[in-house]
Amino acid sequence: MMFNEGIVLGHHISGDGIKVDSSKVEVISKLSVPSCQKDVRSFLGFTGYYRRFIENFTKIASPLFKLLTKDCEFSWDSECQVAFETLKKKIFEAPILKGPNWKLPFYISTDASDSTLGAVLGQKNLTLYAIYYTNKNLTLAELNYIVTEKEFLAVIHAINKFRHYITGYETFVHADHSAISYSMNKPITNGRITRWLLLLQEFNITILDRPGKQNTIADFLSRIQNENNDQPVEDKFPDEYLFAVSIKSPWYVDIANYLAIGKMPFHLTPREKRRIVHNSTSYSWINEELYKTGLDLIIRRWVREDEILEILKACHDEPCGGHFSNKRTAYKILLLGYYWPSIFKDTKEYVKRCDSC
Repeated sequence: MMFNEGIVLGHHISGDGIKVDSSKVEVISKLSVPSCQKDVRSFLGFTGYYRRFIENFTKIASPLFKLLTKDCEFSWDSECQVAFETLKKKIFEAPILKGPNWKLPFYISTDASDSTLGAVLGQKNLTLYAIYYTNKNLTLAELNYIVTEKEFLAVIHAINKFRHYITGYETFVHADHSAISYSMNKPITNGRITRWLLLLQEFNITILDRPGKQNTIADFLSRIQNENNDQPVEDKFPDEYLFAVSIKSPWYVDIANYLAIGKMPFHLTPREKRRIVHNSTSYSWINEELYKTGLDLIIRRWVREDEILEILKACHDEPCGGHFSNKRTAYKILLLGYYWPSIFKDTKEYVKRCDSC
């Protein structure tokens, strides 16, 4: 099935080119028109953070700056509307909003107001650029949280929102509330904060204090009210199996390590170490694979457990296999230059389960 367009790694890919995913900038694109000087000042503080990326920023924003002059009557005209829409458009265009660079650490800025949480995900390559904007209204229950809990909740919301970016990568979280850093090392906390602290253990996170005046982006996002966005922050443990990684070493790992780097596991007894040294004389480590010279002077590659099934299938089921008996299939595998300790036992069990045989 062929697709003409779609979302790939956070970008909208189509025949027209690459665009920013609209969900990342939905918070900005739905901004309402400022209704007072305070709203204008907040918006300019947010856009001004990225002024180095916006060509002619001062010229574009000049109608808005005029509204902030002393003794000026607040009058929103067409020039102000054009400047407002232009700056909104510039904010979520490159180079301000980019895709992630997996070689760089991530930076998250968070803030919480009385009724809203705000966060921005970004990276720093000479200059700081944004990857994702988000904000969220607090529920009735969350409105009763104390200030420290609200600020901590903003961090948890950002971590859950950006989880698919930061899992396994170094991340710095900037918050303008020093009590969060204190809570990270506090021996006794309440049950809610303890649960949040346990959630953060999954990530490589460093929480840093940032004064509110320097945290303008998250502060601006935390003051935007969103409609139909009153779901509680997800602060429960995710399904364990989603993050479980099973690693199984090959059965010949001790000999391979000895031949490759000359080291053996510390838990082995002296007798077991001597046996490995003695047996290694007939082995060779070539191109990241282990080979052994047998008594018939044929050099065979010792295969890993995950390769056994494919080799049995190729030597028994495929057209060149012929569905021969278990011993004949095992000898065929040996002649092809493969070996593992339970080759005859595994071949017997495989042939026994073969429907065609």
